[in-house]
This record gives sequence, structure tokens and C-alpha cells, in this order.
Amino acid sequence: MDPNNLPTTDPIELAQLISDAWESADDDEKCDLFTIARGLYWYCSDYHGGQGSNEYSVLSTLDYNPGPLENGASDEDGSDYVYDQLTYGNEGFDAFEDYED
Repeated sequence: MDPNNLPTTDPIELAQLISDAWESADDDEKCDLFTIARGLYWYCSDYHGGQGSNEYSVLSTLDYNPGPLENGASDEDGSDYVYDQLTYGNEGFDAFEDYED
């Protein structure tokens, strides 16, 4: 799964795809899945609508837990791009740049 081109921007579907792909993934694929999970986690953390929301459900079930010093998606691993795709659609950061103009 390519972090730069997510197959879906639905948080529940994306979490399931990560879970399904993890067992058979090689090391490179696991790095990509980790990046996607990290971006997904921070998106859901920022945009959940409370305990009944899909995003909150993802936070409860996603096999990703940030470290104590982590405070958001990172441009170092590309999880910020995943976050932007979830926020602005599949256009990701490009859509954000268009919005800024």
C-alpha cells in the first residue's frame, strides 16, 4: 500500500486494510503500513467526534500507539502526507496548497 496514494480515505476501511496487509507484508511494506497507520492515528485523534464516531473507533482498534514525545504526523516518514490525504481527500497536500492560494 502506497502512503502517497491511499486506496481509500475512509478511516474504518483504511484501518482494516492495514490490519489485513500486515501479516503478509515484507519489511519495506511494513514501513509503508506503519507510516499510513501513524498518519491515520493522528487524523483520527484530531477529527474524531466522540466515542460514537468512526474515527474514535479507529483509535480504539488501530495497532498503533504513539511514543510519549510524539505529538502528530511527521514529515520525516511521510505520515504528514497521509494525514493530509485523509483531511483533504486523495489530492493530499496538493489540495491544501490550492486551498492556501
